[in-house]
Amino acid sequence: MSWTLFDGGRMFATRARLDELFAQGEWSIRNQINNTIAEVVGAYYTIVQLKQQSKALDAQILVF
Repeated sequence: MSWTLFDGGRMFATRARLDELFAQGEWSIRNQINNTIAEVVGAYYTIVQLKQQSKALDAQILVF
C-alpha cells in the first residue's frame, strides 16, 4: 500500500483555495448583475428623458 496518512495539510489548503475561488466567483456574478441592472436603469432613464423632450418639442410646435 502506498497511502499517505498525512500530507502536511495540503488537502486543507486546497479546500480553502477552492472555497475562496467559489466565493470570488459569487462576488463576480453579483457584480455583473449589479452592473447590468445599473445599465438597464440608466437606459430606462434616458428613454423617459427623451420621451419628455419629445413631448416638449411637440408642444412647442403646436404653439408656433
